[in-house]
Amino acid sequence: MTHKPIVFRDVSLVWPERVCFSGLSVSIFHGQRIAIIGDNGAGKSTLLKMLLKEKLPSSGEIFLPPGIHFGYVPQIVEVLRTLSLGQTLNSLLRQSLSKDPNLLILDEPTNHLDQKNRAMLMRIVHQFCHTLVVATHDEQLLRSGFDMIIHIAKGKARVFCGGFDEYQRELDNERASLLQAKNMLNKAAKQAHQALMQEQARAKSSRLMGEKNVEHNKWPTLVSKAKVRRAEETTGRKKKELIDKRSAISQKLLELKQPEVITPHFHLAAPSTKNGAVISVIGGSVGYEQCVIDEIYLTVLPSDRVALMGDNGSGKSTLCKAFINAPMVKRIGDWRVVNHHEIGYLDQGYKNLDYKKSVLKTIWDARPDFTLSQCRHHLNDFLFRKNECVNKLVSMLSGGELMRLSLCLIACRTPRLLILDEITNNVDLTTKNHIITVLNHYPGALLLISHDQEFVKSINITRFFLVEGVRLREV
Repeated sequence: MTHKPIVFRDVSLVWPERVCFSGLSVSIFHGQRIAIIGDNGAGKSTLLKMLLKEKLPSSGEIFLPPGIHFGYVPQIVEVLRTLSLGQTLNSLLRQSLSKDPNLLILDEPTNHLDQKNRAMLMRIVHQFCHTLVVATHDEQLLRSGFDMIIHIAKGKARVFCGGFDEYQRELDNERASLLQAKNMLNKAAKQAHQALMQEQARAKSSRLMGEKNVEHNKWPTLVSKAKVRRAEETTGRKKKELIDKRSAISQKLLELKQPEVITPHFHLAAPSTKNGAVISVIGGSVGYEQCVIDEIYLTVLPSDRVALMGDNGSGKSTLCKAFINAPMVKRIGDWRVVNHHEIGYLDQGYKNLDYKKSVLKTIWDARPDFTLSQCRHHLNDFLFRKNECVNKLVSMLSGGELMRLSLCLIACRTPRLLILDEITNNVDLTTKNHIITVLNHYPGALLLISHDQEFVKSINITRFFLVEGVRLREV
């Protein structure tokens, strides 16, 4: 069943502390495939709820034509689950599709999904022949055939008619143009400054000459005063023009500001990178009341970058908890792992953080030998720069900020072994790029669980292990 266009007319979303976006005007036609992207907290999920009529826009109007039949799958983390993640998604999708919707709305549908369930979702998305609106950070999903991108950022909702790769190319071209314009503005600012200095020098010389001529009666008094006044007015006018020009250039330079980049600094003592294996397991098994993985033979060297793969519930997280000797996990066999203080372990819950502390105290407590200046410098590398950011409580941080602080904390005492469990779930593309930057600088052994293939490719994984059945094997 087709539907007439859905029309957004000058729609805005304003929260007490900020404007999420304003002035969104777009028409959605039957059969279009729209992806909504943007950082965590940008307002993507709220925009979907506006479309569902569950939320009202702060201003503007959304016209839904008669004959719209919704199918909606919220973020799985919002659902009270008694089933596995894959089963939950399947159940929600079946419920939505059973209504025969002509508008299917999905909110971060790939979070937490293993490759099997991701493939199932991709098939459904590909085969759905009506209107599709998806909020997602998943680059693989974004490349699956969308024809409109709505990007929410910096208080605006930008509409691009085309696919994700085309949109990325347009952004790259714009950045290149902005950099070129920035260089030109810098040159213009320098020239304006030089012209201002020259004008001030000329004005001073003219004033001194006028004073000298008046003193020696070379100019009649009235004429001389008029000449001096006109010279001062001309100088003042030129000075104002140059100051205004410099002010305009400075404003443009602010508008051309590029996204902030993390600059992590890691240091491992030389012996740490050469001493034997960081993990050695011979004839091991792990589990709880029952065995989850059996006959484990695994060696991880200081330079290895390892990815653990397998279906949801296969035991990957249990194995990682066994490496840190978590008390709830039973392990049998010969296990040799570096000391606990030499391991950095990070999961989706950011359990390495104390939510009662401030950002500054989090780092200072980890490195009491740091001066205040060293703490601020280290936090600065992870984009915690302003006093209000540094003094903020951890409990008040956004998801992206929590991830950056977790990585900042790990980096202040570089571990020999870094274990990461699905850390890209629920993070936006900006934060994901920050994580990639940090991990590509990390010099130690890395052990990673992730279903995000694009992410895995970007961090130079060298070995892959598959958990299947109750066995672990290298592939």
